[in-house]
Amino acid sequence: MGDLFNDAARSTLNWLAVGASGVVAFMIGAVWYNPKVFGAEWMRLTGVTDAKAKGANLPLVMGGALLLTILIAYSIARLMVRGGGWEGGARVGLLVGAAIAFGTGVNYLFEMKPLKLWLINGGHQLVTSVVIGAILGAWR
Repeated sequence: MGDLFNDAARSTLNWLAVGASGVVAFMIGAVWYNPKVFGAEWMRLTGVTDAKAKGANLPLVMGGALLLTILIAYSIARLMVRGGGWEGGARVGLLVGAAIAFGTGVNYLFEMKPLKLWLINGGHQLVTSVVIGAILGAWR
């Protein structure tokens, strides 16, 4: 745990890799939630209509999503204090993505949301976290 909260560890982060991996994960989300992939089913399960989506504050939604994704990348980077190449990074990403998905699953159980919605959203978190970790590990 000492390395995780160490300022020296933070200063050795590859900030370009953190930003790039966050942007790549954000772009995966654009494909993942495309209506031809999982987007149409996601909209149906969440009740988001085309009209509601068009009325959203797009800069806030997209900018906020990008910022939060980069913060996930930062968090994964901080956990990768020992290196391990892309494979080690992917393993860290898998564990982080699973934790995010499992935590979301607990909320979905209490909110009585459909399993299919959890599979879509949790699967997205799992895949993007693995990709983030792999990029960070490869870039070290």
